[in-house]
Amino acid sequence: MKKYTYKKIYKRRDILIGASAITAAGLLAACKDEVSGGTPSKPEQSANVSKSIIQWRMATTWPKNFPGVGTTAENVAKNITKASDGRLE
Repeated sequence: MKKYTYKKIYKRRDILIGASAITAAGLLAACKDEVSGGTPSKPEQSANVSKSIIQWRMATTWPKNFPGVGTTAENVAKNITKASDGRLE
C-alpha cells in the first residue's frame, strides 16, 4: 500500500506575507542608530591615521570661474574637499 505524504502548497498570499515580513525586518535593522566616526577618546574627530593631502586637477574645456559651468566645477571641487575632510583638494 502506498503512503501519501502531505506536502504544503504555498499560496501567493503566504509568499507575499513572508516577503513583506522579511523586508520590514531588514528596514528596521537598517534604521538602528548610526555608528559615529572618531576615536573613543575624541568621538567628534575623524579616526584617520594618515592625513596626507592629495591634490587633484580637474580637466575642463572652459576657463576657471567661467560663468555657469566654470563655477559649477568650482562648487564640485569644494564639495569634494568638504566631503573628504580636506584630504582631497
